[in-house]
Amino acid sequence: VGGRNGTTAFLIDAPPSSQTATSHDDEEEEKEDEPMYIGGVNVNLKVASGNIHNVKVVNQLGCNVYDILKHEKLIVSLDALKALEERLD
Repeated sequence: VGGRNGTTAFLIDAPPSSQTATSHDDEEEEKEDEPMYIGGVNVNLKVASGNIHNVKVVNQLGCNVYDILKHEKLIVSLDALKALEERLD
């Protein structure tokens, strides 16, 4: 995946259903063992894929049929798959 002549990849991610991307209170302390999500995408996934060419990472709300068919590889997290099923049901 990636590289100058490598295949293209499309990654779809979503925060777990128990966690929302915008619910951060000043009084609430964030746990270090919980993954951090910004814009519905795991921060570690976004940063790690940033150095690889031909890789696109989006929230499950930002995916569309064109992008899914255009890329050679499709990687969907389990939480994103559940959210897509609920959204399209």
